[in-house]
Amino acid sequence: MMKDVQESDMTFQVDDSNTYFIEKSKPVCNKRGLKSVEFVELRKWKKQDVLRFVEAKTTNPNPGNPDPENKKSYDKYIHDIREKFQNSISILFSSLSKREGLEDVYQELPNSIKAIKYQKADCVLWLVVKNSKPEWLIPVMAELKKELAPMLKCWNIQDSNVKVVNEDDARDNKLII
Repeated sequence: MMKDVQESDMTFQVDDSNTYFIEKSKPVCNKRGLKSVEFVELRKWKKQDVLRFVEAKTTNPNPGNPDPENKKSYDKYIHDIREKFQNSISILFSSLSKREGLEDVYQELPNSIKAIKYQKADCVLWLVVKNSKPEWLIPVMAELKKELAPMLKCWNIQDSNVKVVNEDDARDNKLII
């Protein structure tokens, strides 16, 4: 069943039966104190299982502003987003592999996600920034790819699967309505 999800003043339409709302998960966020993305959604693309890890933000710092305070804010922004993607991927795949101690997370997963051949599933990491200027998207994406590079290599995720889009691009990619 399709469900409208409000995040960062945007409306994402997701299939509730294929979506794990990891950010709202008590075992992930409350019990373990981990930061995570908003949700993970299972989609099919060319008969391939694709797990979309989606993080939403209202704004982002200007990546070209050399002011030391802006640079500090920008570095923290990138660090926090990297941490959310890294934690979310690790917790999802650890629970899918039925790692001992993660039974509570596994129980929360939708049956559709539990049933996939996760060893073959593709992962796409989406950062959706509602009010980002288009010229800021490429530097943010480049920095995020750089920060995520070791994790992407470990999980065999192509760096082209890291996407940074603003509200207009998200609507064009049917991420939001």
